[in-house]
Amino acid sequence: MTTSDLAIGYKGKELKEVSKNLNFSLKAGELVCLLGPNGVGKSTLMRTMAGVQKPLKGLVEIEGKSLNQYKSRDLAKVLSIVLTERITNTNFSVYALVAMGRYPHTGWMGGLTTTDEQKVQWALYSTGMEDFANRKVHELSDGERQKVMIARALAQDTPIILLDEPTAHLDLPNRVEIVRLLRKLAKTTGKAILLSTHELDLALQGADKIMLMHPCFDLTCGVPEDLVLSGVFEDTFKRDGFDFDKITGRFLIHQPGEKKITLKGNPLYEHWTRQALERENYSIVEKEGDYPNIEIFDTKNRAIWQYTAKEKTHEFHSIGKLMEFLRKH
Repeated sequence: MTTSDLAIGYKGKELKEVSKNLNFSLKAGELVCLLGPNGVGKSTLMRTMAGVQKPLKGLVEIEGKSLNQYKSRDLAKVLSIVLTERITNTNFSVYALVAMGRYPHTGWMGGLTTTDEQKVQWALYSTGMEDFANRKVHELSDGERQKVMIARALAQDTPIILLDEPTAHLDLPNRVEIVRLLRKLAKTTGKAILLSTHELDLALQGADKIMLMHPCFDLTCGVPEDLVLSGVFEDTFKRDGFDFDKITGRFLIHQPGEKKITLKGNPLYEHWTRQALERENYSIVEKEGDYPNIEIFDTKNRAIWQYTAKEKTHEFHSIGKLMEFLRKH
C-alpha cells in the first residue's frame, strides 16, 4: 500500500481538512505503528486507507491500483481492518466469528469449503485461540476478544491488516501481548500490519517503523530509533511539564529537582531508586561533591540502601523507608 499527496478530512457544507501531504508505503513483513497527539487525524487516516472514507485529495493504492477502482469484495481480499468498536453481538461462538473473515471468498451466505475451514483453523492457531473455538464471545475477556478479532482478519487472508487502537480497552499485560502477537504475525506471515496506538513505549519497542503525525508538520516515517534521535518526539508530543528522555524512551513527569544527591549501585536498584528520588524533587548528580550520597549494596539476602550526609550514615532495607527518612530531613 502506498499513498501519494494524500489529504484527509470531511466533506460537508464546509470542507474540513484534517491532515495533508501524507506520503508513505507499507511493506510486507513489517509492523508499523501510527502515532500522534489526540485529534491529529489517526482514525481518519485509517478509515481513508480502508476505503471507508474518501480522501479529499491524492491517492491510496494497493498493488498499483487506486482504492476507488476496487469493488468492495475485491478490496476485502487485499485489505482487512480491525476497528476500535467493541463487538456488539457476543452470542456467536469464537469459531463462527472468525469464520466470518472468509466472507470475501464465500459470500455472506456461502458455505465453508475445506480450504476455508483450514484458513479458520490456522487463524485460531496463529493467535493462540484454538482451544476457545467453541466458546461464546461473551464468555471471553477483553484481551481474548481482541485476539478473536485479529484471528478474523487473519482468516480473511489479506496481505494488509489495519488495526485502529487495538489495545485501547486492555490492561498493560494484554497490551504487551497484543503488540507482541502482531509483531510475530508480521514476521511469520509476511503481511504488512499497521496499527494506530497511543502506546508510545510499546511502539518504540515493537514496531519496525513508526508513522508520526503532527498537527503542524508533514508525516514523518522511520525506524523508532532514528525518530527518537532526531528529536521529532519532543516536537510532536511536547506538553507543559513533560520531557521526553531520549535515553529511556519515556516521558518524564517530574522536572529536575532542586535538591542534589549522588547515587550508585546495582543498575536495577539504581533505576528504581532514581525514579523515587526524582518524584521527591531530587536531581541525581554524577560528580561527587558536597552532596548527600546513596550507595546501594546488593547482598545475597537483601539490598541495602546506605545514605550518607554530613559524615553521618543511615541504612535502609527498602526504597520506601529511605523516602520516609528523606522527607523528614
